[in-house]
Amino acid sequence: MHNGTKGSLDQRLNSGKRNCCEKARILVGLARAMGMKAQFVKVPGHVFSRINVNGVWMAIDIAMAGDTIVKSLLEQQSTMT
Repeated sequence: MHNGTKGSLDQRLNSGKRNCCEKARILVGLARAMGMKAQFVKVPGHVFSRINVNGVWMAIDIAMAGDTIVKSLLEQQSTMT
């Protein structure tokens, strides 16, 4: 993980400042909270996520996709609770 990744999930969500590792951790945490299988993929100098959707592993690079995916998952999770 990046050396700059510090703090709780709440702190990272509310900070507005996130690197690829922090964004991947948020996405994986949200997916797992929703009962989905999710994992990190580390490549030199970068981290992204893989999420299992209906038996198919999908690579999602949230650092490139922006925060739209995280906001969508947060909205879905809030309707589940």
